[in-house]
Amino acid sequence: MTMTILGYLASVLIIGSLLMKDIKKLRYVNLVGCSIYVSYGVVIQAWPIFFMNLICVGINLYRINSLAKEKN
Repeated sequence: MTMTILGYLASVLIIGSLLMKDIKKLRYVNLVGCSIYVSYGVVIQAWPIFFMNLICVGINLYRINSLAKEKN
């Protein structure tokens, strides 16, 4: 049951992030959602979920870093 709740939490965060207008907030919330999905994928041994979200974590980190560099 706990893993199901974790999966739903990750889904809510990712959906919520896509509704945001502020791109920086979107990236951070999406990063958290994808990170939870990475853990979820490992625990339930769903490797496609794990790998896809691991890639999304990397993309979010790259974009957050790019936004920080643009600001400077």
